[in-house]
Amino acid sequence: MKKHKICLLLTACIAPPQTTQKLNRHKAEEREQDYYTALQQWLPMGYPIVFCESSLYQSERIQALVAQYPHQVEYLSFMTQKSVLGKGNGEAEILEYAFEHSTFVQETEWVAKVTGRLFVPNFKQVLGDLSQYAQAQVISDLNIFLSYADTRLVIFRPSFYPYFQNFIVTGK
Repeated sequence: MKKHKICLLLTACIAPPQTTQKLNRHKAEEREQDYYTALQQWLPMGYPIVFCESSLYQSERIQALVAQYPHQVEYLSFMTQKSVLGKGNGEAEILEYAFEHSTFVQETEWVAKVTGRLFVPNFKQVLGDLSQYAQAQVISDLNIFLSYADTRLVIFRPSFYPYFQNFIVTGK
């Protein structure tokens, strides 16, 4: 029996490798502020949150915020090995780490993977009543030809993870 209906998986890389291309923000301090602000907005919603950070950046601000919610937030951190291969590879590595190390992810019916610097103000409306998706494995913004998915917000069942992982890395 799953403990939670849904948990948020906020993916983060506060200090990405300098060689990472196509970043809107490069400075760790700016990225840290974005993650901190988004996490502040997510916390009052009451969902279990997994904050998974892939640069081993020691953010005292984020850790202090997380410490205020010990039963609501898991803070995971590791050093990426794949971000230098591109953002998709880094994102896949974060998911892999979270699925291996998070208790919340293992105890949920749905994972809402959100790019950690973002907050979705209408998240509860986007979710609606999850029971309407009884047969669904993934809820995402897919393009008409199913060749592209916007992964800033993807809601999926943990059993869908192997397919999602393959899609992120290969794009197929």
